[in-house]
Amino acid sequence: MDSTTFTTNLPLTFGVVEIGVALAIFHSGMTMVQAGNYFRMFPGDSTLLKALVVAISGTDILHTGLIVHAVYYYTIQTYGDPQALSGIVWSLQATILLVGLSMLVVRTYFCAVRVYRLTSSALAAIVCWVPALVAAAINLSVAISVFIDPSWSIARTYSFIWRLTAIVCLSAATDVLVACCICYGLFKLRSGFSASDQIVDKLIICTVGSGLLTSVASVIQAVTYLTMDNFLFLAFYILIAKLVNNSLLASLNERKYSRQTMTVTRAARMSGDGSSTAVTRGSTKRGHASPYNGTVMTETDNGLEMKSALSSPIDAPMGHHELAFAV
Repeated sequence: MDSTTFTTNLPLTFGVVEIGVALAIFHSGMTMVQAGNYFRMFPGDSTLLKALVVAISGTDILHTGLIVHAVYYYTIQTYGDPQALSGIVWSLQATILLVGLSMLVVRTYFCAVRVYRLTSSALAAIVCWVPALVAAAINLSVAISVFIDPSWSIARTYSFIWRLTAIVCLSAATDVLVACCICYGLFKLRSGFSASDQIVDKLIICTVGSGLLTSVASVIQAVTYLTMDNFLFLAFYILIAKLVNNSLLASLNERKYSRQTMTVTRAARMSGDGSSTAVTRGSTKRGHASPYNGTVMTETDNGLEMKSALSSPIDAPMGHHELAFAV
């Protein structure tokens, strides 16, 4: 692309970039809401998990600030200077590194924690993680190339095309593999009780939807990049990082709904099968044995909780296979 392309086809160059930035700001707002809800609902989570949420939220804000600066640079700071449009501003260069790092961290979490804990298979986690690692390495090479040659013409070179296509394909493959492994692990947690199985089914649907959303966005980015001589692909590139960050925070916050649902469901079942449960603040007295032995229901400031029945495979030790709804 040269400067003539930018000035004669603004709607499909900087026009779509501005739309992408507007959507990115909206998604950043969603990320901040998700992060706030997480710290409000899960104050007892590990320091490492809290640090992950802080890091993802921080990189999301930084990413938004960088792309806003890029739009300001092209539309305000260099207004009336077509020659300046042919170069890639430093803030856009920085987003390549930031997006690659952020997506690697999020996908590493899903592979190392979610996939590994749900499938109890290190091989499955590694198979899911390798494409993400390779994509991050290629992304780093792209960032280096852009820093060396910061012009839009580099986007149409053979080397850049195959590398960007490889990144998109590997990212989509990672999302699909992770979603399949998580769904498989969730399916194994089906207990035969309709209420708990319904929650498992809902989580499977959410997992499939999240994986498909990021994968479809990656495929659309690849198609628009390879078939169109404009910036439409850049709008999807901006959004994919936001979608991946939101999928992580949404999956963490989903634990609250799942635990509340299981608490109500199991409380109703226990009262219906003749067992007596006396709930007191910080303690529980039970009557005769019930099908839910090992379940401890306590009343806390956050409401009723069933600690053992609702242990997450993320929070529980390895090999713990009780129904868990934190994915």
